[in-house]
Amino acid sequence: MLRLFKFLIIFTFFFNLTNFLYANEKIAFIDINYIINNSSKGKKILSKLEKVDEKNRNELNLLQKKIKEESEEIKKIKNIVSKEELAKKIDNHKKNIENFNKKRSALSKSLMDLKKKQTFEIVKQIGPIVQKYMNEKSIDVVLKNETLYISKSNYDITKEILEIVNKEIK
Repeated sequence: MLRLFKFLIIFTFFFNLTNFLYANEKIAFIDINYIINNSSKGKKILSKLEKVDEKNRNELNLLQKKIKEESEEIKKIKNIVSKEELAKKIDNHKKNIENFNKKRSALSKSLMDLKKKQTFEIVKQIGPIVQKYMNEKSIDVVLKNETLYISKSNYDITKEILEIVNKEIK
């Protein structure tokens, strides 16, 4: 009886092992970042983000220039004005520096939030396209390119998806 039990366990193990070896699941991988960076919709989004970033940098540069001018003015007048007036100017300068840092953080955060939102929107639009492509080509699993260590390039469906995205998403 014990032999029969051992035989069944070994038989089951080898039977399952051969099933894993001959799996017929079709797997592909995709580089979402490449699609976002090279699709027409993605390029529009990236261009918009670059414009917002440029506007933010210009605004911050103007504020930074004002702060430097204030600092130079304080250095020039520190021996001329009274201590009270100098203290007021220094306090005002410190508040301006603090406001600059807050503004820089807020602009950076708003840009990152906008980037996340825009990226999420395009990925949400790409999802059904990938699903439809999977159904048409009988693909069982699609992996992100970043999660792969090495693979044959014929499993890469990025360029095909990019073409479909450019046609369907404007």
